[in-house]
Amino acid sequence: MSQKVSIISKLIAIILLVTTLSMAKEVSAYYQAPYQSLRSIAHQLKKAGFRILKVYAPAKKRYLRVIVFTDDNLITLASQKKRGFAAILKLVVNKKTKQVRVMNPSYWLQAYLQKQYIPGSDSTVNTSLRKALISLKPTSDTLPRKRLASYHFMIGMPYYADMLEFPYKNKIRKRDVLFRLKLKNGSQLIGIRMPKSVEEFIETTGEENALILPYTILIEDGKVYALHGKYYIALSYPKLNMGKFIKMRSIPDKIEMSIKRIVR
Repeated sequence: MSQKVSIISKLIAIILLVTTLSMAKEVSAYYQAPYQSLRSIAHQLKKAGFRILKVYAPAKKRYLRVIVFTDDNLITLASQKKRGFAAILKLVVNKKTKQVRVMNPSYWLQAYLQKQYIPGSDSTVNTSLRKALISLKPTSDTLPRKRLASYHFMIGMPYYADMLEFPYKNKIRKRDVLFRLKLKNGSQLIGIRMPKSVEEFIETTGEENALILPYTILIEDGKVYALHGKYYIALSYPKLNMGKFIKMRSIPDKIEMSIKRIVR
């Protein structure tokens, strides 16, 4: 009997070890943080060295607030050709569900910096984030670490490099500009407001990840770049299934049309 218990215990230990190793290969897109008021979180972020660029209500939902923030380390990492999207992090406060969720720098930097990502380059930002929010618990929204730099939803779908591209005519519709962030390489990352009817896609994909908004565009070398909607939405919602993706198949085109109107 004791021998059988010993064997079972060893099997359980092996299963736990394999599970742990497997999880280590997965990276969560977000952290869950203890619920605090918007004012308190903003104060703690500033105290930890972050600069707040915008507080935004996605799809005009009063109970949702997204804080867009950055620091010198993120700006430095993002100041490379077509890597400007890595310059910011976002956090959502949901007053209805009393939840706080923030982007995991390790996930987003690997996805956005592509081959330029250097392991450990996110450690300073992660340390500052933990200093601000104290307790961070990875969510179940994960992707394999090795897939992040070459991620796409499925065959035929866009990769990071397959960005939307428009000529920059030196003018952007001011009323839709939420923030501007100048990078060290001369590029500029701009947060934009899209129509409520477009931003309401978060009702289908899940408001817990409403920090997908606001959408951003990158001004660089006389052109306007934006992440393709099919790529960005799938990356932001790792658990998105084909059924939900089909339900919102018109959204990427609506996003593209919104950006065209803003930069024309």
